[in-house]
Amino acid sequence: MDKKQNNIPNLKINFLGSASNVNYSNFALINNSSEEFLFDFGNITPGKEGIEIFSRVALSPRNAKLFLMGLTERVKKYEEQFGSIEIPEGK
Repeated sequence: MDKKQNNIPNLKINFLGSASNVNYSNFALINNSSEEFLFDFGNITPGKEGIEIFSRVALSPRNAKLFLMGLTERVKKYEEQFGSIEIPEGK
């Protein structure tokens, strides 16, 4: 989804505070209500009990769908360049 498709002007992007930090996540939980989609990101660490959630993002249904469209496009481009991403059965 490029900027021309969404009629988004070229905007300057500023990363403020902790947004400039990169966190690795090997766990994501997605829930929704009629009003929003909630994305919880965390880590499962061998030897530790439970899952440590470090970030929660809430999106409107419209923005969740736009996010899905953008992610789908990026995964497609990734697979074109690096090959298919294999998902084990049952996941």
